[in-house]
Amino acid sequence: MSLPELQLSNLTRLSIFDCERLASLPKLSNLTLLKDLVIRSCRGIDVSIHGGCWPPKLCSLELEGLKKPISEWGDLNFPTSLVHLTLYGEPHFQGDSNTSHPFNIWPFSAAQR
Repeated sequence: MSLPELQLSNLTRLSIFDCERLASLPKLSNLTLLKDLVIRSCRGIDVSIHGGCWPPKLCSLELEGLKKPISEWGDLNFPTSLVHLTLYGEPHFQGDSNTSHPFNIWPFSAAQR
């Protein structure tokens, strides 16, 4: 199951929860006004499929329970607008993939890398 290339030019917030069969997302960089993105418990989604092309105005990103951990994504290329990043269940950052405590980066700026 996948989401087609959606025509959501005015979308500023997108939250996707508990979609175990969802396998892909539309090209995220096409969501030019998206500021907040939350994807949780979607084990079929591989967020890294777009080569790190995130929405250009993305300010907040929250991820949990995806196909691959962030440590396997390669070059992340987060936009410089990103100031809040929360990763749940990221074993390389937390030590236990079953923990419910998030790994938070606040504030975060891609320019600080």
